[in-house]
Amino acid sequence: MKPKDIRFVAIYLRKSRGDEQTALDKHRTELRKMCEENDWQYIEFAELESGDSIAGRPKMQELLKEIEKETFDAVLVVEYDRLGRGDKVDQATIEQTFSKSGTLIITPQKVYDLNNESDMMLADFQGMMARFEYKQIRKRMMQGKKRAALMGRWTSSKPPFPYKVDPETKKLIIDEAKYPIYRMMVEKCLEGFTTEEIAWDFNKKGILSPSNKMWSSMTVYRLLLNEIHLGHIIVNKRVTTSDGIREQSRDKWTIVHNCHKPVKSELEHEKIKILLNRTKKTPTAARKGSTIFSGLLRCGLCGGAMYTMKRSNRPHDSIKPCYHSVDHFGTRCVNKGGQVTDVLKEVQKQVNDMMEQITERIKKGGTDEKAEKFLQLIQVKLDEIKKQEHAIERIDEAYEDGTYTKEKYLARMKKAEEKLQKLEDEYSLLKSEYEFLTNTKDEDRLHRLNILLEDLKSTTISNHDLNRSLRMSVSEILWSRRSENHNTRILVNFL
Repeated sequence: MKPKDIRFVAIYLRKSRGDEQTALDKHRTELRKMCEENDWQYIEFAELESGDSIAGRPKMQELLKEIEKETFDAVLVVEYDRLGRGDKVDQATIEQTFSKSGTLIITPQKVYDLNNESDMMLADFQGMMARFEYKQIRKRMMQGKKRAALMGRWTSSKPPFPYKVDPETKKLIIDEAKYPIYRMMVEKCLEGFTTEEIAWDFNKKGILSPSNKMWSSMTVYRLLLNEIHLGHIIVNKRVTTSDGIREQSRDKWTIVHNCHKPVKSELEHEKIKILLNRTKKTPTAARKGSTIFSGLLRCGLCGGAMYTMKRSNRPHDSIKPCYHSVDHFGTRCVNKGGQVTDVLKEVQKQVNDMMEQITERIKKGGTDEKAEKFLQLIQVKLDEIKKQEHAIERIDEAYEDGTYTKEKYLARMKKAEEKLQKLEDEYSLLKSEYEFLTNTKDEDRLHRLNILLEDLKSTTISNHDLNRSLRMSVSEILWSRRSENHNTRILVNFL
């Protein structure tokens, strides 16, 4: 197809990093003028944001689908590299789509026909240069961000609640009007309130979220786990890939400490991580704490969650039998139910025993054996992470030597990275629990257990409040009873 045969075209507009809106408007005017001068009909595809890969550019995805259908004679761009500065896979996808459909690429300087060998060579060269330039720009940006972070300066757009940016120093400072709200959030979480309960309480009181809307549990969750609140600035936390933006493993982050005044302590942060991870794994009904052991009672045989129920012919709540499947054939767990009063008596006994152990340890100045076990588990998890990283390297090598197709490579890499992320999350939790165990003083544990013991003896405390008191000191309660003739075994695991 010759340029003079062109009738119907697409205008593709995309901002490069650092471009202002005025630059995009100028490009639009220039390309529209070309259409008017050549009497071409056109449809516009304008990206609202500057995405680095096809996965992050919805308008490019839409355009490529239309090109596959041979909808357009040509696509107009102000520069060839506006089509893509992504990786080689992205570049190959764009070139193959244009080549197969016979769609031309037109810039104000040149017409590219990717079925023409010389045009294809020129396109490949320009794509290579664009990727090189893009990498250099990103490298300079990351270096600039690191330098700014080392100076304690905030370089991102909006600072996290409850901070604001000092216009002179460019550092984060606490917004005194928002600080009490944040501290209320932290304290409620440490008292055992769920993120749903905190959001509901704030909305009931008419407190607006950072976006001046109603609070959601996810907003509360993200703020509670944000490490910026520890006084850090984190650079290189996320990376752009062909699949979009994803979070990197923690060992690749650059964490600069002591950049601004913290609004929570390291110990508070570790406790919050443990509490929120436990809440995340607990069903919604249990998180409400409607029963004494909501979110705490688990099967000692299969590890599944167990629940209680009321019975009209009995004065106290009963524990339901465990019906979780234990294999792929649908075999049910054989753990029987029992009485809540039995659990309460045993919990009270084990709280007393734990208090005696801690008191004795304080006298002797010993260490917690549980912390040593966590160290062993952490080492096992690190070995699993290294093994998975090697697996990812082998997938990359298989793609580079042509063993895997693009589709097979992407599918395997996605699955492998998801597994790695899961292992890293498990490692992070184990590390948090270890740090919490080693940082929390035995005197503090003893104080919390003493409060729990008083609550267990109380005849007026509500189920909800007793559940919250248990959550402050107990991570889980394991119930085992194989049959009516077997003895009941109850194990309380303490924080």
